[in-house]
Amino acid sequence: MGLHIPTENLMETNIDTLKQVCGFDTDCLIHHLYCPSCKKLFTGDVENCKTPGCLGKKEKKTANYFVTGSMQAQLKEILERDGIWTAVQDYVSTRSSDHTTISDILDGEEYRKLKEPGGFLADKNNITFSLFTDGIPLFQSSKVSLWPVYMILNELPPKQRFTRKNMVLWGIWQGCGKPQMNMFLRPLVEDLSQLFQRGIEVNIQQTEIRTRAMMIVATMDLQARAYVLQMTQHNGEHGCLYCLEPGKVVKSGKGNCRSYPYRDVDPEPRTKENIKSDAQEAIASGKRVHGINSESVLSCLPYFDVTTNVVIDYMHGILLGILKKLMSLWFDSKNSKEPFYIGKRVDEVDSIIKTIQPPYFLRRLPRKINGNYNHWKASEFRSWLLYFSLPALQNILPDIYLTHYSLLVEGTFILLGEGIFRGRLKKSRSPSKNLC
Repeated sequence: MGLHIPTENLMETNIDTLKQVCGFDTDCLIHHLYCPSCKKLFTGDVENCKTPGCLGKKEKKTANYFVTGSMQAQLKEILERDGIWTAVQDYVSTRSSDHTTISDILDGEEYRKLKEPGGFLADKNNITFSLFTDGIPLFQSSKVSLWPVYMILNELPPKQRFTRKNMVLWGIWQGCGKPQMNMFLRPLVEDLSQLFQRGIEVNIQQTEIRTRAMMIVATMDLQARAYVLQMTQHNGEHGCLYCLEPGKVVKSGKGNCRSYPYRDVDPEPRTKENIKSDAQEAIASGKRVHGINSESVLSCLPYFDVTTNVVIDYMHGILLGILKKLMSLWFDSKNSKEPFYIGKRVDEVDSIIKTIQPPYFLRRLPRKINGNYNHWKASEFRSWLLYFSLPALQNILPDIYLTHYSLLVEGTFILLGEGIFRGRLKKSRSPSKNLC
């Protein structure tokens, strides 16, 4: 630290103090070694891999491991912190009982089912988690990546929920390529099973309380989701998590891509049962079945249903997916012969954007479209979609395309509202359906 920061600074350079300040407790860390050949976890003190046919050995100096923290210890530390348990109880008790408005996960149908008599949350001492994970490239010139797994406490108010000190950093994997997810997440499933079945004792104002926990939401981008759930990628055959639509291959430029055409009759939905059946068939045959390669370790959680508990990632699906594609169609010169092409008027659009006075809460304004939109961050696409695009495209994008695009804006705006009336939620389905 002393070599990398200026002489005049307030930064702590003592490593032990630094760990304490950052909440880094080495007593809570667990190193999980895995076989370099078959990627299976070593159990106990064995030196040789127990996988039949594998000759892998445990190495004294190895990079074949990942690190996890004690979820129980971290959760206990969070809940026993002054004011946290009160914040949890107060926030849960103040949620609307008429269920007419949705403004948080606690208002969702699946969450409310857990609060019914006999449900997991009928016991007011029980809590729920959401899981987040994604791969982060460490260097531009190598394939080394970092995969952290975070858990957040849903019953905390949002402003406290997402602060670093109130999040559980369950584990970190670092290595070349991507982790073998079933191997990486198996200890997580074991921890979650213990929290669900036995829970932990926490001391709240000199009173011992037993609280149990369950994971009810997992969110990740489309690529990570495929790895975690042992599925084909989103652009492959049967790439949808929620239905059995196979899609079809269509020409795209000089190559091909898979398209998922709109159908008047909804495809057969995926269920916990048919996913399990497809996974077992895939394992037995060695071939992918309806997009399923194998059984995800998350299915070992008896209460977890990937079709309801793994939520849609709107950032990659809409902002960095649909919206970015639309802007490419409108502004990329390779579409210059198309009736929707407006690339020659991009400077006009940029001029209009500069005249718009944005709301005070917009932290990131979109940069100029000309030469930049391919490098926009998701927050810039969001600002463009919700606040800038319709006035900027007025009288520039032909009406038939602008009207069609406005359906995307309307539906997304409703669903991103801080408070959504259930009537408005139903209304959002109409523009979304007409958009397709």
